[in-house]
Amino acid sequence: MDPSIVETTEKAIQILQKNPKGFFLLVEGGRIDQAHHAGRAYMALHEAVAFDDAIAKGLNLTKEEETLTIVTADHSHPLTWNGFPFRGQSILGKSPLWGTDFLPYTTLMYGNGPGHKIIDGKRPDIRNVTT
Repeated sequence: MDPSIVETTEKAIQILQKNPKGFFLLVEGGRIDQAHHAGRAYMALHEAVAFDDAIAKGLNLTKEEETLTIVTADHSHPLTWNGFPFRGQSILGKSPLWGTDFLPYTTLMYGNGPGHKIIDGKRPDIRNVTT
């Protein structure tokens, strides 16, 4: 039941616009980072879209000639696109091609972090894993 980042951005601007001296508002898409730290690419992408929607809402509620809008990141996570997905295939799934070890891999991968697992010199077999 928590309000979305778009709703909180809109409400904050509505309240702050009452100040005749102007205002400063920082909107953080912090859940993007939380998702990346947990290795949850779907959630990170979903939260990035929500953040983009919040930016659009802020731009719609303010006047460009009176407003300085800065969008930046404090750091990044190396989410990579690989696996050569076919047109129309979900990027959240597994690659239609398999590795040289005859095991499947996901289309999206992290370049670092807790997702890297080698057990007895082999990658996990994710054929029966719902990505």
